Amino acid sequence: QWQQSPPWPPPPAPPEPAPLEGAEGWPARFGLFTLFGGFLAAQVAIGFLIVFFEIGGGSIEDPAFIVLASIIQSVVFVAIAVAIARTRGPVSARDFGLVRAPLASTAGKSVAIFLAYLLIFGVYSMLVDLEADETPDKLGADSGTLGMIGFVLMASIVAPFAEEFFFRGMVFRAFANGMGVVLAALVSGLLFGALHID
Repeated sequence: QWQQSPPWPPPPAPPEPAPLEGAEGWPARFGLFTLFGGFLAAQVAIGFLIVFFEIGGGSIEDPAFIVLASIIQSVVFVAIAVAIARTRGPVSARDFGLVRAPLASTAGKSVAIFLAYLLIFGVYSMLVDLEADETPDKLGADSGTLGMIGFVLMASIVAPFAEEFFFRGMVFRAFANGMGVVLAALVSGLLFGALHID
């Protein structure tokens, strides 16, 4: 008499893929949400600032207004990027590309990039009739030492940090997850350039 052998157990189910964390898990739509949310929130905040300035008898041509508006935009950009990123869980500075870099190699690359910029700008200025940039004066650089310090801080620290955080740290990273690095770099670069059209 044959004894029936027990059936083989079913094969184990394949493991569930671990959810992507941090910047790797940001979908491309996060880039769009950040763009529209950042610009809309900044315009609303600056709109309130315009009202306060006009009630107080100020002018939107006043360097103090322009500096305050730039600071507000910078703060809003960073806040919106962090708020949208946090909808997918905790975030860190590394998610936005803020990592420690070796001092010597970073300084060397910075000098090389600056020299390349001077060379390209020199060639460009010979080919194109450039007009003087009025941005420093608009930001109060011509109103004394304090104005110059404010301009330097705004132009070299506050605005660049916020814009890099917003565009490269969030918009580019989210776009890259959905459309690839090259297309994301082109799209986010064009949008970044459009922000600076006067």
